Amino acid sequence: MRKKYIGIALPEELVKTIDEFIKNNKWGYKNRAELTKDAIRQHIKELQRKTK
Repeated sequence: MRKKYIGIALPEELVKTIDEFIKNNKWGYKNRAELTKDAIRQHIKELQRKTK
């Protein structure tokens, strides 16, 4: 089954920071979505770890 996606709004300054990481290719992310999904996953893992 194909994944369903939704859009989210981010502050312009945060998007600029994300774009800089992608532009510099320092961490290997190819686009905003890839970096954002990874950051959210990592943050959720950290929150789950703290609540255990």
